[in-house]
Amino acid sequence: MSSDSQKFNSVKQPNVLVICVDHWPGKLLGASGASDIFTPTLDQLCDNGIRYEQAYSCCPTCIPARRSLMTGTTAKTHGDRTFQQELRMPEAVATLPEIMSASGYQTSAVGKLHVFPQRNRIGFDEALICEEGRHHLGMVRDDYEQYLADNGKFGAELSHGMGVNQYTVRPWHLDEEFHPTNWITKTSPHSVAETADKLVAAIEKASMSCG
Repeated sequence: MSSDSQKFNSVKQPNVLVICVDHWPGKLLGASGASDIFTPTLDQLCDNGIRYEQAYSCCPTCIPARRSLMTGTTAKTHGDRTFQQELRMPEAVATLPEIMSASGYQTSAVGKLHVFPQRNRIGFDEALICEEGRHHLGMVRDDYEQYLADNGKFGAELSHGMGVNQYTVRPWHLDEEFHPTNWITKTSPHSVAETADKLVAAIEKASMSCG
């Protein structure tokens, strides 16, 4: 057993952080030897955790890949290998957050889940989402869009005229604080802290009622 594995197993219930990104080859990390890209925060996570260097997606395309990640199954079981935007998650298959919750974890998702219906938390205790538009699927405003609206920028994230699945690129046109990545980065730790505070309050309330 490696020292990393021993360190992980020594913690009875370690914290688990899952980061899922779009269009990022696994080798583009400083921790993997890449010298033309700087990823200091992710490199630190690699240094303090476990890297699975031979892990591959069984269906490496958008929604099917996410469904595989969230169910631990192949497309044959979860039902999508062709990007079916209105396909619901299979009810007979437990999701990763459901299994984590059953094991005593508090679970929170921040960013793009890309599931249907769009407000389906698929087992997460809380989900604050950024769906990159996709209003044709029924959602009027996601949590990221609400953040922009609260700061006078509603609808401005796509005002540069680009879609969400294009190979052309343009510089981000708003202040950096309004970029989806920065919103996710700022929101994630607050989401975890708020969930913990709610749990403590619930325990205290239950203790008082029992007393």
